[in-house]
Amino acid sequence: MRCIFKESISGSVGGRPLNHNDPRYFPYTHRREPLCFGAVCQQWRSIAWGYADVWTTLRFPLSGPGYAHGPQLVSEWLERTGNSLLSIQLHDSEAERNDEDPLRRLLISTNAQEIARIIATCSARCESMRLHTSFLSVIDRILRGAGSTSDSSTLRQLSLDGRLGEDGRTTEDIILLDPEQRPSPTHLCMSSFIPPAKININWSKITHLYAERLSHQAFYFLLSHISSSLTDLCVGSLVTSLIDSPDWFWTGPITLGALTSLSITGRDFGCSLMEFTDMVTPSLHSFSYNGVGLSNRLPVGEFLLLVERSGCEIRNLKFDYPLVSDAELAHLLRSLPTVRNLKLVFNDRFDVTPLFRGLSQKNLRTDTDPFLPNLERLDLSTCAPFWRSFIRIFDDNPASEPSEQNFACVPRRKDLRITLRVKSPVVPYKITDYIDLITLYQLAVLWRKHSVFSVFLSHGEKRDQVKSFLEQSYDAHLAAPGGEENARKLGNGDLRPDILEMASLRF
Repeated sequence: MRCIFKESISGSVGGRPLNHNDPRYFPYTHRREPLCFGAVCQQWRSIAWGYADVWTTLRFPLSGPGYAHGPQLVSEWLERTGNSLLSIQLHDSEAERNDEDPLRRLLISTNAQEIARIIATCSARCESMRLHTSFLSVIDRILRGAGSTSDSSTLRQLSLDGRLGEDGRTTEDIILLDPEQRPSPTHLCMSSFIPPAKININWSKITHLYAERLSHQAFYFLLSHISSSLTDLCVGSLVTSLIDSPDWFWTGPITLGALTSLSITGRDFGCSLMEFTDMVTPSLHSFSYNGVGLSNRLPVGEFLLLVERSGCEIRNLKFDYPLVSDAELAHLLRSLPTVRNLKLVFNDRFDVTPLFRGLSQKNLRTDTDPFLPNLERLDLSTCAPFWRSFIRIFDDNPASEPSEQNFACVPRRKDLRITLRVKSPVVPYKITDYIDLITLYQLAVLWRKHSVFSVFLSHGEKRDQVKSFLEQSYDAHLAAPGGEENARKLGNGDLRPDILEMASLRF
C-alpha cells in the first residue's frame, strides 16, 4: 500500500516534465506542493511525510492567498526533504503586482524575505531555481546560499525574472553578488534583463539559454558573456521599448563557436532574424522557428545569410506554422542541401503539392542542383494534399495505372522515412481528404516490391484509435458510389491485407 501511495502521489500533482533539449522549458519540473494535501486525511498525510522524494520540488507563490503562513509551510516542507536535491520555484501573484496598498505590500515583502531566509539555508542543495519575483532582494538572498567555495555547486538550472521597470532599471539597486560563493548553472532562462555584473554565477559554464523580453542590445550584451560555451539558444520576443544603459551596448560581430541549436519563437512582439545580422555560428546544425500567432513572415533571406556567413551545415530544420510562400519555401530548402531531418507544420490554407513536386525523383536526378538530396526524415502536418503528387517522391510517372512494372527500379528515396499527419478544417473528413484508391494501390506495390512505406495519421490521432488513416481511406472510397467497381477495375484484388500491414508499421 505504501508503494502504491508513493507512486500515485508522485504523479497526481505533476507538471511539465524536464526537457533538457529545449532551453525554454527547463525550469518547469514536476511539482509537489504541500498545499495540495491540505484536504487529505491525517492518515494518508502521515504516510506522505515519510517519503522525501515526494517533496523535492516546491512551487510557491510569495504573495498569494495565505501568504502569512508561507514561512511555516516552507519550513515544514524543507524538513521533509532530508538531504535530497531540490527544485524551487518562487513567483509573485497577479494580485500582488496590481495591489497598491502600501501596508499589504510591506507585509508581503516581509514574509517574502523570511521565506528567502529559510530557503537560503538549504539552497546549496538546489539543482533548479525559478525565481520570478519583483523582490530582487529575495533573489539575492537565495543566490548567495546557492554557491560554494569549491566546484561542488549543485545548481544547474536557473530562471530569473526581476520584473524590470519600464525605464530599463531594476526596482531595487541590488547586486546579486557574493565573492565567496559562485554557482555554475548550465541552463539559464532570462525573462527580463538583469545585467550580468549583478549576478554572481560562473558564466563560462552556461550551455543553454532561453531569453525573452530583453532589448536587442541587452540580448547581445548577455550573449557576449557566454559566447564560448553556449550550445543551445532559444529566443522569445525581444523588445525595443526599454532604455538601455550605455554600459550594456555591444558593437561588432559576435561568434558563438559552440552553438549547435537555434530556436526562434516570437509570441507577443514577433522576432526576426535581422537581430542576428552580426552573429556567426560555425557549428550550427539545428534550427527551428515557431510562427504561431505571428503576422511577420518567415525571415528566409536573413536565415540564409546567417548560414552563408557562418559556413555551417544545417541538418535539422523545423518550422511550425511559418508564414511563407511556396516559392520562398522552395528557395529555402533548395539552398540547404545538407538537411537530413525536416519537420513542417502548416495551417489549413497551405498547399504542399509544390513541396512534393520538389521532392520528386525527377528533381533528385538533377546533378547540378538536386532538391534535398540528403533528406532522411520528413515529418509533415498539413491538410490533405493532391495524393498523386505524393507518389512523385517515389515514382517518375504517378499518373499511370498501378502495377509491378511501374516500380521496376528501386526508388532513389527508398530510405526516406515520411510521417504525414492529415489535418482537416471539417470533421469528419471529406471523401477528397482521404487517400484515393490509385494512390493506395501504388503504396501497396511500393511496399510489396521494395519495402517502402510511409506513416499516415489523422491529425491528433491516438494510439488506441480503432482504424488507421489508411484503412479509413480504403473503406471511405469503397463505400462511395461506384467504389467497389473502381476497385475491381484496378485488377489488383483485395487490398485490405496490405492496408492493415502498412498501417501497423512505424519508424
